[in-house]
Amino acid sequence: MTLSPTRLRAAAALLATVLLSACASLPGAGGGTPEEQVAQRAEQRWAALIKRDFAAAYAYNQPAFRDAVPLETYQKGFGAAAQWKSSKVNKVTCQPERCIVNTRLTVTNLIPIFAKRIPEITSDTEEVWIRDEGQWWFYTPMR
Repeated sequence: MTLSPTRLRAAAALLATVLLSACASLPGAGGGTPEEQVAQRAEQRWAALIKRDFAAAYAYNQPAFRDAVPLETYQKGFGAAAQWKSSKVNKVTCQPERCIVNTRLTVTNLIPIFAKRIPEITSDTEEVWIRDEGQWWFYTPMR
């Protein structure tokens, strides 16, 4: 079967539309609900922190924070008393420009006097994410 040039162009346009729609719905491509977008970014940020890739984690902070706080200063804010071991986003609750993320964190205790009695600590934490210029960012209050 041979398609006429008109039908061939129409088929190509339809295929391009389908492919673009599929790409837009991929994680990280801005698709999904705000809750899905923020959950993915929060998981990526925690994965970077667990690897102690502070430069990657720093990139998730809101632009105003990054403008005010250099990467070197950000890195110095992390101590050596514990090592993040795992994280899991439990719940994300969003309003139009702000989301609250509840994450379960497990850390390994590195303080020798306590490490034998309490080798790991697991707790839930809440963090705020804000939308700025169409993207979701981890929010750190400016002091």
